[in-house]
Amino acid sequence: MEVSLKIRPTYYNDSYSEFDLLEAYGGINLSSGTNVQMGKILYNWGKGYAFNPAAKINLIKNPELPDRLEPGLMSWKMEKVISFEKGPLQTFSSTLVWSQPEENVNNIYAEFGKSFAIKGYFLLWDTDIDLMAYTSQDAASSFGIDFSRNVKENLEIHGETYIFANQPKYTIANNTLNNQLISGNSYLLGFRFLSSQNTTFIGEYYHNENGLTKDEYLSYVSFINTQVNSGSSEAVRQALQYSQTYFNSTNLKKDYFYFKITQPEPFNLLYFNPSLYFIFNLNDGSFIASAPLSFERFENVEFLMQPTLIVGSNGTEYGDKQFQSKIEACVKFYF
Repeated sequence: MEVSLKIRPTYYNDSYSEFDLLEAYGGINLSSGTNVQMGKILYNWGKGYAFNPAAKINLIKNPELPDRLEPGLMSWKMEKVISFEKGPLQTFSSTLVWSQPEENVNNIYAEFGKSFAIKGYFLLWDTDIDLMAYTSQDAASSFGIDFSRNVKENLEIHGETYIFANQPKYTIANNTLNNQLISGNSYLLGFRFLSSQNTTFIGEYYHNENGLTKDEYLSYVSFINTQVNSGSSEAVRQALQYSQTYFNSTNLKKDYFYFKITQPEPFNLLYFNPSLYFIFNLNDGSFIASAPLSFERFENVEFLMQPTLIVGSNGTEYGDKQFQSKIEACVKFYF
């Protein structure tokens, strides 16, 4: 019997705080290598660090906070693992997931309503490979493939692709919401490199086939500005509804590049772990630069400061953000 419980209370000020139930499930081992879990479960399918196009069961990842845990999915999961002593196939596992989410999940799960997902994992010739399939009452079936391999002791490469048909794509034309069904594939290619100085470099290119083109994005921004400046509360409400329902992705356009550098304890500064990352929108030239600075002097306590700079002209995805710079500071307790 196994039980997991993860919670995240967040205190902002005396009038605003949050309490998130991240994970709460019970599980049982039916036999050697076979287990069943039921409840609120976190999933981390896919091999990408900042993006996971193939992992449609996951919470939609925010590339600015890729390590942040978010509330899991109410689901039932069954997994079977088989190991082999000889041959190129060292391990195989199969995972079946059934989900019927809560009434309102704020569109944070990608195409995963009352649905089934299945994943086959292969450790083949020292390469991790996943084959994933999804089917839902609300969306057409789709498929995902990912891989990860250490080509050298200090160099890992990984990739994902997501193949879909008849997936809705929302655009604005002549101040009217349009919905068309498209087919294609989104994909990611990336690497992780560890230098002799213990510096970690992560790079990922992500192509979002369902993203907006430059003209489609400008039409969307023009619509939002027109509605907001109209002086009509109904027009503003409609703009907010469209933005939150149909254009709420953290990656609205098609092509992105993520690059991160991490250097633990530089210059022998104990407990200090700085990093620097960039998110480039390759379609319009805008980007985000951020430097998370972590200090962990005491066990289960982390002090974090993160200055962020957003660069881009008007009409670009990051240039149209409500702010161009920010500094966040927080203290995290783990228990």
